[in-house]
Amino acid sequence: MKTTAARIEAFIWPLIFGGMLVGSLGYSLQRERDAIGWALVVAGVCAIVAGIVLLWVRSRLPAGPPSPSIKPETLE
Repeated sequence: MKTTAARIEAFIWPLIFGGMLVGSLGYSLQRERDAIGWALVVAGVCAIVAGIVLLWVRSRLPAGPPSPSIKPETLE
């Protein structure tokens, strides 16, 4: 299975923003349910870290061929 940039990009931003959402939900739940709150905060932070790592991996992938909608003379 080949890992493409588009496949990685499909996971990056949902992980980062979903992690922020879950982490903030966990932070707000800590007053009532301490254990569940901390578990959600940790899960959210892990999702954010995974998204950041994927962002770094995506930045290290070689650039693919240019889009067919871009004309070669405009790249100069």
